[in-house]
Amino acid sequence: MNYEPFYERCRSLPETERKWAEAFCSTLDGVFDDEAFQSKQRACSLFYGKGTGLSKAQFYRKKKYIVELYQWLQEQGKVTQQFVNYVSGLKLEDVVSGTELDFYYFKDLDAVLGFVKEVGRKFDLYQDDDLLVIKSIVVLSWHSVDIKEMIGIKKSELDTANKTVHISGANERTIQLTEKEFSILKMFADKDIHKGFPMSKIQMYLSSRFLFRSTRQTQMSENNINCYLKRFNEEARQFGHALSLTALKKNGLFCEVLEKDNGEQSVNSILTPKCADRAMAFGYARFYQAWKERYHK
Repeated sequence: MNYEPFYERCRSLPETERKWAEAFCSTLDGVFDDEAFQSKQRACSLFYGKGTGLSKAQFYRKKKYIVELYQWLQEQGKVTQQFVNYVSGLKLEDVVSGTELDFYYFKDLDAVLGFVKEVGRKFDLYQDDDLLVIKSIVVLSWHSVDIKEMIGIKKSELDTANKTVHISGANERTIQLTEKEFSILKMFADKDIHKGFPMSKIQMYLSSRFLFRSTRQTQMSENNINCYLKRFNEEARQFGHALSLTALKKNGLFCEVLEKDNGEQSVNSILTPKCADRAMAFGYARFYQAWKERYHK
């Protein structure tokens, strides 16, 4: 599609606005190659352009030109007036949450593990027993296990017969896992050597009773887990996603809610027992609906 008429429209703006309009125009190259003009995801991505952050001032400045773009697209018959109204009504939190969904959330656990494998493939780490530290962090975070609880898990707390893992501590509990989830933790527990990330160098775990151990420590610290994730995310970002412990926990909860979401009861009522209070449940419910629309439409 020829955007030159829109560019000319921007060039006719007062000089004080022209530079911002031209900067916005420079971010449009390639955005609509598939002509998916009525994509809500695409509309939200325009606020970020080629950058990674979005301040309140940037949001309001960019929104002016984005609305102008969609008004022009409506004149060309490419979008409906209803979609122009949607773009005009966007709030900062709508755009931020949309970008967060794209970057840190997934359709389901298989999608997360598939992404980990995709990143690992770049470093010849795509076998089932590769990247077991990351995969175990993903599985446990998905089931709402926090870092402090993770590093305390002992190999003996994996129950092969029942496919469960026992979590000790203040919130003591036993978590039921699927065959695939349990096999990841069991492989990690049984491995003596592994290929490190990202250099794929063969390394040996220290002998330990703990699940999370390393070549130097018999028990990983919380900082070790965070550093491991940070190192993984430095490469993962090139693939359009990153892993967040908070997002994985919430993502797992959303998949649990989806199984019960049959329209017979409100999402709020399903979420409330899982949240600290009603206000949190309400906030989660709003974000859940956005996630559901994005990944399970």
